[in-house]
Amino acid sequence: METNVERINKLVEHIGIVDNDVLTLGALSSYLTQRFGDEKILWRCTLGKKAAELCSNSQTRPQILLMDMSLSDADGVQICQEIRRTVDDMPILAITSFPLRNTVKSTKKRCCTAAAG
Repeated sequence: METNVERINKLVEHIGIVDNDVLTLGALSSYLTQRFGDEKILWRCTLGKKAAELCSNSQTRPQILLMDMSLSDADGVQICQEIRRTVDDMPILAITSFPLRNTVKSTKKRCCTAAAG
């Protein structure tokens, strides 16, 4: 029987990661690299506006985006909405260190495929 890691490895070619916390960005990158290999990480960045720019370009668009909802340069929901204006079929996994009850309903409803905390 196929594991989740094997399934993701087959289905997802490129992952983008945006988190304003450099340590969290490093930890996420390290974990995903260990699980899926470095070639799966298309890019990582600390700015939401840069992530939106990368997602809007077909040459740098990941198949899935892991996105912190508390960014230093912009509101995560705003960045999600900006991405959604040009890309409506890319899954976005919203991540946050804040309590989910504060953001999950509005975030998922307004822009994201899933939300996790």
